[in-house]
Order: sequence, then C-alpha cells, then structure tokens
Amino acid sequence: MARSPSLHLRRSHQIIAAAVSRSPIEPQHGLERRSITGDVFEWSPSTCLLTLAMVVYAATVWRSAHLYYARRSLFYAGILVVVLAQVFDMIANLFILANGPTPVLFAIDMLIFISSVILFEVVNILRCRQFAGPNWPRATKILTVCTGVFVVYWTALFTVAMWTVASGSPLGLTSATFEAWMAGFLFDAALNAALSLLFLVELRAMSQGNAFRPGLRQYVIRAQVMLVFESSVLVAVVISQGLDHTVDPLNLLGYLAQAIHIAVYCELLHVLSRIMSRHKGDVSVGGGAVVLSESALGPGKKSHNALAFVEDAPPSPQPLRSTRVARA
Repeated sequence: MARSPSLHLRRSHQIIAAAVSRSPIEPQHGLERRSITGDVFEWSPSTCLLTLAMVVYAATVWRSAHLYYARRSLFYAGILVVVLAQVFDMIANLFILANGPTPVLFAIDMLIFISSVILFEVVNILRCRQFAGPNWPRATKILTVCTGVFVVYWTALFTVAMWTVASGSPLGLTSATFEAWMAGFLFDAALNAALSLLFLVELRAMSQGNAFRPGLRQYVIRAQVMLVFESSVLVAVVISQGLDHTVDPLNLLGYLAQAIHIAVYCELLHVLSRIMSRHKGDVSVGGGAVVLSESALGPGKKSHNALAFVEDAPPSPQPLRSTRVARA
C-alpha cells in the first residue's frame, strides 16, 4: 500500500528535526544566537523553589500594601517593610553575595535584616501588652522579659557580624557562629508562637458565651490551624538546617518557608479585619455588654477598649536568615 503524501511530509519533518537536534547550528559570522529558552527543558529544584518564593512574596506584597491602603496604619506599613526586607535579603544573598563577598552590601544586608527582626519584636510585645495586658498581666510580663532578652541576643549577633566586616574576616556564617544563629532562629519562632497564642487565647475568651461577631469562633479555629502550620514550617526548616546545612546550601527552603509564614500572617490580618470591620457589636464581658459604634466614638477617634487593638494586635513573623557556612 502506498503511503499518503502527508505521511511522507511528516516523516521528512521528523528527520530534519532529529538532524538539527544532533548537530547544533553554528552562528553566522557577526551574528550571535539569542534565545529566550534553551533547546531542551532542564529541571532545577533551585529555580523551582525560587519561583515559588517569588510568587508568594509578590502576593504578600500586594496583600500588605492593600491592608495599609485600607487601614492607613503604621503597623501594616511595617509589615510591608518586613516583606520588602525579606525580598532584599533573598536577592542580595542569592545573586550578589553568593558570587563574591561584598563587605558593604553584607553590612547593609545584616543591618536591614536584624533591625527588622528587633524592631518588629518590640512592636509585637507593645501590641500584645495593649491587647492582652489587662487580662493576662503575668503572661505579658514574662513575654516582655523574653523580648528584652531576644533584643539583647540579636544585638550581639549584629555586633559580631559588624566585627567580622571590620576585621576583614571571611563574610557569612562560620562554623563557630552557626549554632548561635540556629538558637536565635528557634528563639524567634518560639517567641512569635507565644505572642500569637496569647493573642488567640484572649480573642477566644472574648468570643465565648456571647454573640460577638457571628463566625468569630470558626475564625479562631481556622486561625489556630494556620498558626500551627506557619510555625511548623519555620521550625522544620530551622531543625533541618541545624541537623545538616548541606541539604539546602542556598537556603531556598528557608526563604520559601519565611515567604509562606508572612503570607499566612497577612491572610490572618485580612480575615481578622473583615470580621472586626463592622462598627457595631455587642460583647458580653464579665456579665456586662460593651457596645462599639462609630457614632459613639466620634469621627477619627478610637476606643481604648481592648477590642480597639484587635486589628493591629497580632504579632508579626520574622524572616529566617541564610545559614550558609562561610568558606575559609
């Protein structure tokens, strides 16, 4: 049986394509080959993780910017600054510092990262004291002391980093300081989890036994699940880096974990702000009813009741730090 012309044409195209793939085309004189993609698809776990982290960061930047535009609160502006600081840290470490130590950029990166960690932990404890301090004075005092120790600890890490730059030592985390940074990460995760837990306990206590904000209890359950998830992601990455830092030398899992962490946190803020956006609500506290209304507060005024701090109260997450060991 004779083959149809279409089959002959298809077979000819296949032969030509196979020949081209086996013998790369040499560029003509004076012309360079410019291609957006390669000849074949090459799988790269690093590229995959980096792409996922950038997508999550882009969504988080949009969410935090939207929250700031809607609420006009410096707290949400601070969250946006934290997200941008994390993106700067990731780009600086992956594309600049990885190609060769730059003392000035290394110092700037350390300053931005550690300053954001310290300042936002201070803001976190201040918000926590405003919201849960009256009902949980002992817990807030303990967390205040822990925050003070946290600030001193990370200030010491920053001092060591600046001394490394000034002395001309190899930049990055050495084997001697690796354990100290791991302890700082675990301290950070534990302190944020404690602040988040205290906030949720206070919010749950306020929502029980009354009709305050229909659907709030379901939100509290959802928020607890989300907090456990984000905390587990951070702790898992820190532990894996502590056990074997060669598993993720580029720290891309750490960057992805911190991106997920702050993205979940912004989602918590978004859901919480939607629940608390109703200007009127009856809350039974200690057998009495507290009525919040925009007309009672007056334009431009905020209540000094604990409920006034609900939208701004949750503690913010802190980014992980690159855990690459400096080469001698």
